[in-house]
Amino acid sequence: MKAIKFPLKVYSIAGSDSTRFLHGMLSCDIKKLSTVEGACSRFLFLEPNGRLFSEGYVLSLSAQSYLIFMSPGQTPEFFKKLDHFLIADDVRVEEFSQYQNFALLLEGTVPSKESEITSLSSEFGAKMFQTKTTDGGLILPLANFGPYGRIRASTESIENVEWISDEEFHQWRVENAIAMWGKDYFAGQLCVEFPLQDAISLNKGCYIGQEVVAKATVRGKPPHNTVRLLQVPECEENAEVLDEAGTVVGKLLSRCGSQSLAWLRRPVVEAESPIFVNKQKVLIEKVLSNFKV
Repeated sequence: MKAIKFPLKVYSIAGSDSTRFLHGMLSCDIKKLSTVEGACSRFLFLEPNGRLFSEGYVLSLSAQSYLIFMSPGQTPEFFKKLDHFLIADDVRVEEFSQYQNFALLLEGTVPSKESEITSLSSEFGAKMFQTKTTDGGLILPLANFGPYGRIRASTESIENVEWISDEEFHQWRVENAIAMWGKDYFAGQLCVEFPLQDAISLNKGCYIGQEVVAKATVRGKPPHNTVRLLQVPECEENAEVLDEAGTVVGKLLSRCGSQSLAWLRRPVVEAESPIFVNKQKVLIEKVLSNFKV
């Protein structure tokens, strides 16, 4: 089984107000998550203007207890900002040090002896899954890393996997049309312009940034889409994408060979207008950021 090391920091959030508090902070449906022990989802923490601040994964341990998984670089600012909203709430945040080793598993099926996974209904928004712990470890299915993407969290070193290089992981992502935080989208960008559908509930109540998300999905459309392009020529990193008139209509994101993810103006994508990179015509294969209401 192929895998890549995937460093994460884990924090526990618990208390009688934790579900209500997180539901009003994060983009996924925490109330739905709280009804199933072991349910998990990707989440976004947004600015009031709908722009990205941070991204992570939340796992429900019980109705009022959760684990938050985030990349180490995002955790200080995330919890610092979260703390600004904690006034008289019964919410306790503590570092959870049980899991020290993490891997992103990229292929194959999950053996039944290792994990039991049941898909939950997504009628309330973001896709959620259930996972059960075994032998002191966790396996978290991740909708954003395709049908086989899973995080393996372990108290011991992770063995019986084929570790791949960063270059191989990059190729795997582009071939599977998977955008990633810190590579294709960053803090400060508008969330609905990127393939973050699994992290955002369009049916839950108010949370930070919800009004902007609603305006760009339920009541309108986002200014840009993330797509995958084919027949991309050799070019500089983040090369500009032009229309027939030579106007810049977007830019390349992660590229591997003749395939590339790209960020393009929505009207150009919808009109299927001819687009070019280094004066060579490129083709839009698929739209990745597709928020269906």
